[in-house]
Amino acid sequence: MRATREISKRTDRCRLATPTLDRRPVNDHGFVTIGVAGIHDLDPAVDVILDTSAHVTYTEEEPNALAPEEVGPFLAAMRDRHPQHLGMVALGFATGWRPSMMRPLRRGGPSADVLWDKNVVLARRSQTRGDEVREATKNSTRFRITLPPDAMAVLRWHADRLPAGRMQESDLLFPSETGGFRSPTVLDKPFKDICQHLSLGKKVTPKGDAPDLPRPRPAGGGRRSRPAQHLRPPHRRDDRAL
Repeated sequence: MRATREISKRTDRCRLATPTLDRRPVNDHGFVTIGVAGIHDLDPAVDVILDTSAHVTYTEEEPNALAPEEVGPFLAAMRDRHPQHLGMVALGFATGWRPSMMRPLRRGGPSADVLWDKNVVLARRSQTRGDEVREATKNSTRFRITLPPDAMAVLRWHADRLPAGRMQESDLLFPSETGGFRSPTVLDKPFKDICQHLSLGKKVTPKGDAPDLPRPRPAGGGRRSRPAQHLRPPHRRDDRAL
C-alpha cells in the first residue's frame, strides 16, 4: 500500500529515531492519525471514499415501528404470551426509550428512579453490558417525566407480580431472575414471537417505536400528554391467568 511504502521511506530518513506518539483527533473515516518520530499526517484511509447516500436504515415496508392500531394488540399479546416483559415494553412504547435506559431503573431503595406517589420516572442512568452503569443517559442528559396514570398502573401491575426471592428483593424495576440487570437481548425473542403471532408482516425490534402515540414530555417541555388507552393495566380476571 502507498501509505506503508511512505512510512518505510520516512522511517529510513529518520534513522529509526525513538518513537514518540503524536496524539491526533479521529478523522472522518473513524481512524486516528498519529505521527512517529517525524512520520506525520499518515492517514490509512486517505484514499477511502465512503458513500452512504444510498444507505437506507428503515423503509416504508420495514419501518421498525408499530402503527397506532397495532399497539393495543401487540401489548395484549405480550401480556398473554410474555407477561414478565409487559412492563418494560409498555414503558418503552409510552416514552420512546430504548431498553438500555429502562434496564437500570430502580423501583425502590434510597435512589429510586420511580417516584410512585408522583407518577414520575427519573431518566438518569443507562446500562449496556455487564454491571457497569453510566450515571446519565446515552445522550449525557438527566431528566424526569410524568407518566399518565394508566402507564403507571401497568408498572405497578408489573412490580406487584415480581416473583418472591432475588427478583422481589432487588431494587431494580426490571430485574433478571438473579436480581441483576436483564440481558440486552432479553426482548429479542418475545418481539419476534409477537410479530409472528400477529402476522404483522414486518420486523419490529425492542429498539423500534410507536411514533404516532401521544407521549409525556420531560419536565419543562410543555404540557403532559393525555393517558393512552392501550396502556391500561390488565383486568383482574386476567391476573388469575398469570
